Amino acid sequence: MPQVSLSLTPHPSIRYPRPMSLETLRNLTVKQLNRAVKIKGRIEKLETQLTGLLGIPEPLTVGGTVRRHRRMSAAARKKIAAAARKRWEKWRAGKA
Repeated sequence: MPQVSLSLTPHPSIRYPRPMSLETLRNLTVKQLNRAVKIKGRIEKLETQLTGLLGIPEPLTVGGTVRRHRRMSAAARKKIAAAARKRWEKWRAGKA
């Protein structure tokens, strides 16, 4: 049986009446926790099947959300580096 992780954070697409807390999990019986783990396992299997069907590589999906890699232009990297150098210069000048 594949190992399924049970996270304490709620799924972003599901609206819970209140956030899940450790106290909520403590009040569940072993039978309820086992059922939750099985349901989560089924959801993960379905997500895997769905991403395969849609042609989305699995590492790019997390909880059904597609992660896209953002590219930064060389000009943007230069601007950021220049700003960082300027901040360091200002910090070093204040220290001397």
